[in-house]
Amino acid sequence: AVVLILFFSFSRKRADWVRFVFVIFFLFGVFWYGRFDLKHFKLDSLIGQKISLESKILENPAARNGAQRIIISFKEAPGERVIVDTKLYPEFAYSDLVRVSGVLKRPENFNGFDYAGYLAKDGIYFTMPLANAVLVSQSDSVVMRGIYVIENKFERNINAALAFPYSAFVNGILFGSDDEMPKDLKDAFSATGTSHITALSGYNITVIVWFIGFLFSYLVVSKRTALAASIFLITAFVVMTGASSSVVRAAVMGVALLLAKYFGREGKVLNVLVFAA
Repeated sequence: AVVLILFFSFSRKRADWVRFVFVIFFLFGVFWYGRFDLKHFKLDSLIGQKISLESKILENPAARNGAQRIIISFKEAPGERVIVDTKLYPEFAYSDLVRVSGVLKRPENFNGFDYAGYLAKDGIYFTMPLANAVLVSQSDSVVMRGIYVIENKFERNINAALAFPYSAFVNGILFGSDDEMPKDLKDAFSATGTSHITALSGYNITVIVWFIGFLFSYLVVSKRTALAASIFLITAFVVMTGASSSVVRAAVMGVALLLAKYFGREGKVLNVLVFAA
């Protein structure tokens, strides 16, 4: 990488710099891939044993298959996340401190699907099904807890206003939440190549930006206030939905285009896309 930097530093050709950027990203990808070894973990010695440990909840809990799913990591191995399935009630919240008791397992692949690899991309390497979770103390993260409370309120209102499975479909479009979506509906989306409808992406950010623009068109506020409110709501939405890579990318592009409009710039999509990458 150092040799490449020295070589291209003396070149002013645009094509050379483009190649340079691609090479750097490739080398970074090789380094990143080599950092992970899915064979050796600190928690491996506890597999098959019933353990009882305390941990903070790392993401907003979700209801799935009649159980409450939470994601935790123990202080003994903070980089090794664990999916815990426990009772629906009492309901937990993001950053709550809980004591979890159950048998630790490694994810098992099924029907040719690499489930272990799918979870590993999010740093999740273990599961704890049918576990018992007890609240030790509530979250002290007021802002994050408030954001997730708003999301849960939205989902409950949609469930109250629409019958199932339409409510699950709308929640999937707005929040990317397909936990309660019927399997036959998911299969239909896959068969028709329309699964992206319920995937969080630029569409969701576009809806937020459009709504904010529509709202502020009827309010007498400065452009700076409208811009700040837009960026805040986009950021809150990204956090609310789990900050997946597709949403972060779309949010970066959306904010960049808003800034371009605010400063009176053209905002070329290709430039914004490269910036987001």
